Amino acid sequence: MLCGSLVSCRPKEATHSLTQEELDYFNQEFFNGSTGNMHNQFLTSEYTSPGEINLFELFYNGIDGTAAQLSQTEREQLSELEPMTEYSGVIKVTRQEMDQVLEGGLGMGLTDTQQQGLEQFHYLEQSNAYYLVHGDTNFQWCTITSGTHISDQQVQLQYTKDDGTAWEVTMESRGDSYVFCSNVKR
Repeated sequence: MLCGSLVSCRPKEATHSLTQEELDYFNQEFFNGSTGNMHNQFLTSEYTSPGEINLFELFYNGIDGTAAQLSQTEREQLSELEPMTEYSGVIKVTRQEMDQVLEGGLGMGLTDTQQQGLEQFHYLEQSNAYYLVHGDTNFQWCTITSGTHISDQQVQLQYTKDDGTAWEVTMESRGDSYVFCSNVKR
């Protein structure tokens, strides 16, 4: 069962706490590591089901390796839509890249989400890509403080963000990674 499917992400087995080794894995490998870690970006907005994720927050920093790949035509078209293009950084995410990140992180594509926050991007049909023009970041490190296996396939992690707020993320195992089911403030 995937959390992105119509089936609910509800616990089915007895719960037990994560080991220190598992907590270390989530703190040091799955999350954090570098500011390009997309897993941390799935923690930038609050959602009770995968399709509710805020795409503006998720893709605010772009995807590693794609931010500087703009043609002169794209830059000119964006300048017409956003005068600050000349002076600010430009984030570009193609529709295909967006779908890949969403499939890997939520188990669903763009059309399966509520597309919250997508209206804040500039879309250029010719390149089938979404763009943001800004010079800052919304990346936050997280510290996993505790966690529970809520079923054989699901884990619930309690964590704090840089700003000190307490959150809880629920994820479901999918092969050698996880899909995000929910991310809520505690």
